[in-house]
Amino acid sequence: TTPLIVVNLKAANGSRALMFASMVTGIIHMILGILGTFVLKRFPTSFSVGFFLGVLVVLANQNMILTGIFFGYDYGNLQTNRIFANLGFCLFLVLAFFSVMLFHFKTEIVVAPIDTKHHAARTKAASLAGTSSPGESTNYSRYEDTA
Repeated sequence: TTPLIVVNLKAANGSRALMFASMVTGIIHMILGILGTFVLKRFPTSFSVGFFLGVLVVLANQNMILTGIFFGYDYGNLQTNRIFANLGFCLFLVLAFFSVMLFHFKTEIVVAPIDTKHHAARTKAASLAGTSSPGESTNYSRYEDTA
């Protein structure tokens, strides 16, 4: 749908900067969604969650910068510039809120690197047995090192 939006911006006298910024923003946020799903579902280690949190903060700041730029951008259609600036601000709020929530609940999300290989199987077995769940302290001395 991104090429369709760019065509509509071109027909509505949108600036080249807005067309470029909208395409890059859409692609980056799509990659962010894929990265976030991969990190939080498959690789919730301390490093990967911290890396994802850093990417979230950087992209939130990027959206705030785009908001500031396109609110004062005089070239092209002023209405489309303002709409994109409002969209950038909304994306900033969403990413900032998600960053704060991820930072607050990171102890419940992060598992030790030793657990990532059998994370799904062990958490399912632990929930059935009622022993421990992700986020609780686990005694790693009972697990054998198979490396």
